Amino acid sequence: MVAGLGKALERFGTMAWKDVLAPGVALAERGMELDWYMQVMIANGARNLSKFPASKANYLPDDGRVPTLDWQANTRYLKLGNLGATMRRLAEGGPREYYEGSLARDIAADLAEGGSAISYEDLKSYEARIVEPLSFEHHGVTINVAGGLTAGPTLRRTIELAGEKTKGKGNPDAAFFAAIAEGMHTAYEERLKTLGDKPTDTCTTHFCAADSQGNMVALTQTLMSLFGSGVMLPRTGITMNNGMLWFDPEPNRPNSIAPGKRPLCNICPVVVVKDGKPWFCIGASGGRRIVPAVAQLSLMLIDRGLDVEQAFHQPRIDVSGVGPIRVNRDLPDTVKQAIAARLPIVEVGNQVSPLGFANPSCIVRDPKTGELTGMNEIMSPWAGGAAQ
Repeated sequence: MVAGLGKALERFGTMAWKDVLAPGVALAERGMELDWYMQVMIANGARNLSKFPASKANYLPDDGRVPTLDWQANTRYLKLGNLGATMRRLAEGGPREYYEGSLARDIAADLAEGGSAISYEDLKSYEARIVEPLSFEHHGVTINVAGGLTAGPTLRRTIELAGEKTKGKGNPDAAFFAAIAEGMHTAYEERLKTLGDKPTDTCTTHFCAADSQGNMVALTQTLMSLFGSGVMLPRTGITMNNGMLWFDPEPNRPNSIAPGKRPLCNICPVVVVKDGKPWFCIGASGGRRIVPAVAQLSLMLIDRGLDVEQAFHQPRIDVSGVGPIRVNRDLPDTVKQAIAARLPIVEVGNQVSPLGFANPSCIVRDPKTGELTGMNEIMSPWAGGAAQ
């Protein structure tokens, strides 16, 4: 991620690296603000976090228990080890500090002491690269997605299979959801057969950004499982991912582990262009639930003419390629019946924790006025927007 953001800033940005990182440095040095949702998240990950000394000391600082607020609910911050100092070193040293500077040596030293096979030379040899998006046309717009082993090709296949059945005016109807359910079910069957994938609870973040000059960014990053591997590196405060789970441990399969190989993943950042100009950017967190959410919301905007607020308040379905289709119980009976006539379903709620569906965010530009409107998952306590 560090290399990717550095490459993006070098190619497309206008600010200095140190200035871009300054707000992040300040937040890391201050620590994470403890709220009720953070307590829930730490409680869910406590068993794994308690296995590793630095993780336990920083995420479970109250004698190994989930941290709490006092009876007056005074603001409390959790400093994640040396993460603040690490961010400052990164800001001052530049992106390559993470891969070949003293920071890289500290990362490698902690990894070696923990028994990891990752070495300083592995970090040093890493380079980010800019690649062309996977682009395709749909009903008068160009949809740009990440290609390769992301969920982008699965999104394209779903929209291709749904065809004309998602078109209409106003709120999505039974035909809309049935078309997406069938298309997504087939697309996931093809994905798992030819590429491989594994479901997991995720610790993913997605955000969208847009500016007055017409630039748009959809960015997804992840630790994979909740708190990743659960391992915090003592010297740096970095919590490590467990992305090896993206690979298939069985040999001779499409997604089997191999040197230098990239694994299949579920990220699906999207930028949609209309009449030659960026119209909206969208993406989500939520593992396999990402693609169904992005597909439905994108088609609500493109094919049904909904504005972004209307779209995000619509109940959704989840087709994750395994088991029955999960249908929001708030959907009309006609929708449930239309899907059930084709594929098995199970009705579920869209609760706050754990989120029943994916956690998307989106920014839409009005083609006439240029005004930007952002929207996040309505059930997420941590979703938010900011204008400057």
